[in-house]
Amino acid sequence: MNKPSVALCMIVKNEEDYLAECLNSVKNYVDEVVIVDTGSTDKTIEIAKHYKVKLIESIWQGNFSKARNLAINNAKCDWILILDADERLEQVAIKKWQALLNNNYVDGYNFKVIDYLGDKQGQSYVSGTSLRLFRNKPQYRYQRRIHEQIEKSIITNSKKTTPCVFSEVIIYHYGYLAETIKKKNKTERNISLLQAEVELNGDAYSHYNLGAEYLRIADYQKAVTNFNMCLQSPNYKLGYMAECHKKMALSLYLMGTYKQSLLFLQDSIKIYPDYTDLYFLASEVLYTLGEFELASNYLKKCLQLGDVYKHTYTSLKGVGSFRAFYRLGLIAEEQNKTELALGYYHDSLKINPSFIYVIKALINLVANTVPEAEFVNKLLVYINFMNEVDKYNIAFLACTQIGYYTEALKMFNYATKAGLVLNGKIALNVSLASLLARDYSTVQQYLNIALKSNNADTLMIIRIMLVLGFFKQDQNMIKNIITLQNKSVKEYIELYRALNELFFNNVNTEIDLTDNYIAECLEIFNMFICSNQIAYLKLLLPIFSSLRNMDVWVKLSRFYINNKQYKLAVLELLDCHKRGHKTAESFYLLGLAYSSLGLLHEAMCNTQQSIKLCRDLKTIKLLSEIYNKMSDAVLFEGLKRFPESQELHNKISGRRL
Repeated sequence: MNKPSVALCMIVKNEEDYLAECLNSVKNYVDEVVIVDTGSTDKTIEIAKHYKVKLIESIWQGNFSKARNLAINNAKCDWILILDADERLEQVAIKKWQALLNNNYVDGYNFKVIDYLGDKQGQSYVSGTSLRLFRNKPQYRYQRRIHEQIEKSIITNSKKTTPCVFSEVIIYHYGYLAETIKKKNKTERNISLLQAEVELNGDAYSHYNLGAEYLRIADYQKAVTNFNMCLQSPNYKLGYMAECHKKMALSLYLMGTYKQSLLFLQDSIKIYPDYTDLYFLASEVLYTLGEFELASNYLKKCLQLGDVYKHTYTSLKGVGSFRAFYRLGLIAEEQNKTELALGYYHDSLKINPSFIYVIKALINLVANTVPEAEFVNKLLVYINFMNEVDKYNIAFLACTQIGYYTEALKMFNYATKAGLVLNGKIALNVSLASLLARDYSTVQQYLNIALKSNNADTLMIIRIMLVLGFFKQDQNMIKNIITLQNKSVKEYIELYRALNELFFNNVNTEIDLTDNYIAECLEIFNMFICSNQIAYLKLLLPIFSSLRNMDVWVKLSRFYINNKQYKLAVLELLDCHKRGHKTAESFYLLGLAYSSLGLLHEAMCNTQQSIKLCRDLKTIKLLSEIYNKMSDAVLFEGLKRFPESQELHNKISGRRL
């Protein structure tokens, strides 16, 4: 009996960054590769030829199904595997793969697809399913010009009882990572094709996909319109229908129609009572509405249901586990239940020790709860389950994050002794902590390691070099930066030179302050604020002298507040108001700074002004805190005058509880 053969069929255009890794992932599983290139202008074709594929160059006709079917028509194998260039096939056991191919009762397999989200691979993902492996039969062909489908074709034409089944084989998809989306910029093309598909078919699936694209570009009204059209279909068992309900509720939420979103979710939960993501989203809506107890109840239901493993649902990783614990922690913080919040964060971290959001929340809460001298010991209590390397590495990053730089370097030394493997990113963090702790010899030592690596943030390296030059009064540091010959250097070199001239020669060179330049200036200025080198910062501020965008000064004030430079923040914000720039954010920050300085009347007046302009949750919380402080002040003043008053004593005791 001959072993069944498999052909990988792909359509590509300008995929030089992804194609090689995709082809490498399937080399042990396929016998043939057919690639349809629809007009690449980069090195895609060159890479494809290196892998000895069957390459077909075809003019793009605005129809994905035509391109897919062209590839299939040129495949000679028994089975067809479908992948995009930004996907990778899981390295499954060969016996398991052969078992799929030898199953005579199946014509197609739905694989699990993991879509990575955000800035970094692995930190966040959603999982779903897609039919990717099927028999090579002439009647099995794709339909629809975009979001093409083949499952209907197989089910209609197959003679098998259950022609398509689910397999645990995984496909990893990197196309939704922020960098990839930005680079490919396919949304406009997708919307155009989907609009044509809606005009042609006008069916539920077309409206769902068009709604999803509008949601992606934050056009929530159009998203809701299309999801509504999709939901006119009474068939709730269709695979995409549960996802449509979730995205409809999300669109309503992001539009600010919170109650409408909540009502819709409550109806959707009746249809899909085991879909954890719906409960999780309902908790988000309730949290925004300030209904913390109800939000907690929904999150506890998420934990009861657990993470979604049903392959008919698309689900965000962790909604039934670590994300639910994290959100419970945030709610406990809102309710001033500090120990409960810390416990929830601990539970979240035990499930996913690399979940960055809960790590940051835990660090901030501990920092706000105990004095600097007790910070590390308190933090270690909640991460003690980790191994020595991870535990001390997180403590190092935590101390760096909140400005305890000397302690940060101590934690790094502990992590190193425990066996921490140094890489470019870690070396860069050590270099930054050393700079802000003014340990300049250590800065250079670890900066050299970061410079030799390929995984360190180049812009941060340059910032450290520049600021180090200022701190060491080394006017030649700019020359060292220029020798890096890096793309980032070329983009910002005019700015770096201008800052260098301003600092050392008091010459304010006129340059065009683009948004990128302003953002880079603020990052550099923040390093001066973090290291408490305000005198040096003042030498550089004249570069903003001609700037009319007052939001920049408001952002600078935020940096001052983050580093407890409240008086400087007040001066900056009052100057903004004097120049006519009065926004909800500027009033909020003034309220925050005044409150931190103990000037409660001024804090109250500015926070009230902020609420008049924008009634958001953070400002309402701040005003509530200010009122509590004022109330406390009144009670304690009363106690000074009437120390025997049991009523005042009872009220103070009650507030402390």
